[in-house]
Amino acid sequence: MLAHLGAAAPLCEPDVRAAGALRPTNSSLRLLGFLRDKGMLTATRPRADTDTAAVARARQRVPVQFHGDFDAWTAVLRGRGRRPSLTVSWATIRSYQLSRARAGAVARGPGPAGRSPRGR
Repeated sequence: MLAHLGAAAPLCEPDVRAAGALRPTNSSLRLLGFLRDKGMLTATRPRADTDTAAVARARQRVPVQFHGDFDAWTAVLRGRGRRPSLTVSWATIRSYQLSRARAGAVARGPGPAGRSPRGR
């Protein structure tokens, strides 16, 4: 395992145990002891913030020409704009995005009933 991943970053114990369960001949128990002795084993995986991840996914759904605007808007809300401002939580930014997406869906809805595109 170390030959493939390298020894620079700590490994998560659940990941090492799961890799050991793949093959019975794997020496994961010895590897766990070695990593624990060297201080290279963490108890759990670092959890990704779901709101931060949702904002990142929303950025990927935005057309490329708007990525700069999206990044600037997010930076200002996070308090990193040109002028000092209060920091808004990632959950609030995510809810702003959801409300804008819903508003955009309503604005793009079907045209008036019974009318042709030429207005006849």
